[in-house]
Amino acid sequence: QLPRDAPNGAGIEFSATTGLDNPSAFHVDLGTVAFDLSYKGLYLGTGTGANTVIQPGSNNVTLQGTLVQQSGTEALATTSELFTKYLNGEQADVVATGRSAVQPDGSAVSWLGAGLEALQLHVPFVHPGGAISPIKTIEIGDMSLDFSTQTPWAPVSNSRTVRAAMELPFGFGVAIGEISNA
Repeated sequence: QLPRDAPNGAGIEFSATTGLDNPSAFHVDLGTVAFDLSYKGLYLGTGTGANTVIQPGSNNVTLQGTLVQQSGTEALATTSELFTKYLNGEQADVVATGRSAVQPDGSAVSWLGAGLEALQLHVPFVHPGGAISPIKTIEIGDMSLDFSTQTPWAPVSNSRTVRAAMELPFGFGVAIGEISNA
């Protein structure tokens, strides 16, 4: 979930739940865990999960945090690819790298922290409902067609007034500067 903009323009708040299987018979109280999230090597932000307990069998781990604001051509292209895959219902491989585990009294168990820091979880980032159709309506105010003898059945179309109503499944603000059709 991406419920809202983070305060002070720090990025976008997120909440993510992933499944984790524990095939052992051991029950482990991790306390508050922190994971750094990345996509194709781009740091996305840090998520923390309070009171994380791993029991034998299937477990759900929920992380909450902030996806940091990105800048620069390469970082923006990578972020755009990630969200395009999400909108298209395609799976993207987000890597969650262990950062720390702190017990409720503020202490850290050295062997547990070292094990968590060595952990890299590959988390599939995909919209559970499949592809999202964000464009709900398109209005074309005027349109001209330019026919040519070279392509008589494929005229070039032009318009000065095109409006689209969009609905995105996010709770944060989105500014769209340009849309292209390929």
